[in-house]
Amino acid sequence: MNPNISWLVFEITCGMFGAPLGLASFGYLMWAHQFAAAIWCFVSALLIIASLHLNMLLFRTKLDDWYDPYAMENQKMLSVFAISASTVASGVHLAIAVRHQESFEIQSNYVSAITAMISLFFSVWFYGLARRYKRYIELCAPLLPATDRKAWRTF
Repeated sequence: MNPNISWLVFEITCGMFGAPLGLASFGYLMWAHQFAAAIWCFVSALLIIASLHLNMLLFRTKLDDWYDPYAMENQKMLSVFAISASTVASGVHLAIAVRHQESFEIQSNYVSAITAMISLFFSVWFYGLARRYKRYIELCAPLLPATDRKAWRTF
């Protein structure tokens, strides 16, 4: 299974621009005292950094040196947690904003709902990467029996 190199370079480039943008948005929203939106920007930046890490490891063909299928399964579960939390948060913030008939400004709940939806996008993206790269690792190195899981740990 060969990765599409041009798409991989595109994802790495987007991650290199997206992570500083997410951290800058986090800083601005903290300065503006919009803490809920700032937290979701920080979560988005962390998900972008994790995706960038996986993409760079695959680009350098070191992914199976760093991770085994069980670790990638844990990353999938982390992204499922992020998907669930951001879905609930975006719905709650949107419902509060609509119920209170807020106008769209920096202190409204609409900003928190939008940043939670952005975090939902990046958590779904990270889930797809973890799922795809788990399959890639399984094809590169066959799974060990369940009793030999510690043999995958190299550190």
